Amino acid sequence: MSEQPTLAALVHSVAELAERLAPHTATEGRELARKQAEDLQTSLESHVDALTRADRELQVCLNRWSGFEEASSHLLKWLSDMEKSLPGITSAMVLI
Repeated sequence: MSEQPTLAALVHSVAELAERLAPHTATEGRELARKQAEDLQTSLESHVDALTRADRELQVCLNRWSGFEEASSHLLKWLSDMEKSLPGITSAMVLI
């Protein structure tokens, strides 16, 4: 199985190709190719930053969820223990 190139490597290759074409391109074309390669790099960095932030936020949410599940489990155990220790009171409450 061949290894897939990373997006960053592909963007870098595009920038290198734009540089290699520069001597054979009109001035306007050189500037356009350079600007497009630069915009592509900036866009990639922006997306990577957004993905990094989203990953961090997901980790925070997962940690909070885990904490909630743990607290919920403790509460359910406590309620169960209380029901077991107070059998007369719980059956009287059912009758009410």
